[in-house]
Order: sequence, then structure tokens, then C-alpha cells
Amino acid sequence: MPPILKRILVNGLMAAATLAVIGIGFAELAALFLAAKAPETETPTALQYRVPAMLALWGFLFVAFGEWALAWWRSFRPAVQPKEPRPDPAEILLEQIMSQVETAQKPTSL
Repeated sequence: MPPILKRILVNGLMAAATLAVIGIGFAELAALFLAAKAPETETPTALQYRVPAMLALWGFLFVAFGEWALAWWRSFRPAVQPKEPRPDPAEILLEQIMSQVETAQKPTSL
């Protein structure tokens, strides 16, 4: 699976689930408001599944478009080549000292 599709799937489903939960809360508040305004009528049941479904759908589409736009934008940047790490000056000094100590400890043969 291409990385962009994986990002869309993961991030889009998380956004859709979060917005669906928020939509359930909004639908319940709307049902309470409608029941208080007209107590003799039943609360619309379509409202209780349309609001969460539409919030989840639009959230998923927003994330999918955002991920696609981000991938499209990144396609124009040149790939950055990693620089070869420069040795640390302290490490160079330590290596020099270690080599001097090793040469001083070597026995001289006659």
C-alpha cells in the first residue's frame, strides 16, 4: 500500500471516528431542543444518524484532501541528500591521544 493511502486511511479514520462521536452529541442536543420546542411530536430519528454520518464523511474527505495536497506539495521539493557527518573535534583529539599512548606503551625491540 502506498504511504499516502496509508496516511489517508489512518488519519482519515481517526478524524471520522472523532467527528462521529461529536456528531452524536450534537444530534442528541438537537433532539432535546426539538423535543422541548414541540413536546407532542416525536423527535426526528433521521437527525440522529445523519449528523454523525455527515460529520464523519466531511472529516474524512477533508483529511484525504489535506494528505493529498501535502504529498503533492512535497513532490516539488528536491530530495535532501544526507550530509556525511563530520567527526567531532573532541573525538579527533581523543583518537590522537590514544594513538600516542599506544605508541608510547609499545616495547622497543633490539
